[in-house]
Amino acid sequence: MAQAVSSRNRNWFDQSPAVTLRAIGSGIEVDNVAPAVVFGDTLAVWFERSESRVRLMNLRNGSSRTVGRAGQGPYEFSRIGRVQSWLGDSVVVLDDAQARGTVLSLTSGRGRLIRYFDADSAQGAQLVGRLASGALVTVVRSNNTQDGPDGLFRMPATYRILARERELKATASFDGGRMVRLHMSGGASIMTAPIQFSLPSALSGGQLLWISEQGDTLFRWDDLDARPTRLPVALPKQSLTAADRNRLMANWLVTLKATNDQAAALRRAVAIPSQVPLTQRLLVDSDGRVWMRFSTDASDKNGASVIQIDRDGEVTKCFKLTAQQFLFGVGSAVALIGKRTDDDLYELGIASIPSKCPYKHSLSARSKR
Repeated sequence: MAQAVSSRNRNWFDQSPAVTLRAIGSGIEVDNVAPAVVFGDTLAVWFERSESRVRLMNLRNGSSRTVGRAGQGPYEFSRIGRVQSWLGDSVVVLDDAQARGTVLSLTSGRGRLIRYFDADSAQGAQLVGRLASGALVTVVRSNNTQDGPDGLFRMPATYRILARERELKATASFDGGRMVRLHMSGGASIMTAPIQFSLPSALSGGQLLWISEQGDTLFRWDDLDARPTRLPVALPKQSLTAADRNRLMANWLVTLKATNDQAAALRRAVAIPSQVPLTQRLLVDSDGRVWMRFSTDASDKNGASVIQIDRDGEVTKCFKLTAQQFLFGVGSAVALIGKRTDDDLYELGIASIPSKCPYKHSLSARSKR
């Protein structure tokens, strides 16, 4: 992997303060836990897919309780896709297998079902949340077939805004990721790529945010009757030399055990970009503030900086994560962080976020740097 990392991003990581964790849980399987929704810096909610349930944890004392079980009845789930903030103190637990969401009030403990169906989407759509206006937001990932015997598929995606269950009001295309679907022998297929990254998005507090495919614009959509606002941004990227790209491709082909003919076809069909975006996560806290997680390099194995920005792209808060730490969720003043203790297990901790960032930077492309 290339080591020529954006010096600006390296400086951010070096200058960002480390945080001190207070343990509040252990033995958590990261593969079965989605990023948490944090409320008021005192309550966190996430799902545990293997148990078909949602966990609510008091961040002050570490006490917790669970809601749900496997099934198709009230408070039962077949396959939880994610937990999103909804309105006020409520979250929606999205069950993709049943095409429904369960809205849970964290105050009363009561829930209600909402069903969604995107009538115009032949491929089906997944509900990701709602805008402040009440419109539902679904996402459709389409297969854009590439000609050739290698059976490659790229997967762009589209947000679909539904004013009501079946009434389509608007769409917005975004980058669904750089993954490639390879059809293997015996009818099997895998999703893979020589270097894997995607441009993140988030929906929280009634607003939808995503980053353009070029990585140079942050879109914010919170009003169904208005166009998304655009903030030109200069996000960190890592440059890959020709030698770096050749090495990555060679390692990928070895992993796939590609024959000479297959390797030649894959080299023609799959291009490794000369620059790789380092923005790995996009989050919105309960106060509606935007957070971004930047990896130190394209391997995403050497730590990361987490920053908060205002609507003008100015950095207002920041902290760093070590290579062993995973960001579960963030509030306005606390972060929920998992620390790797085994291959698949994490110890969950809470950390206070410094009130100010020690350096002054702006992500806005309009700013003079």
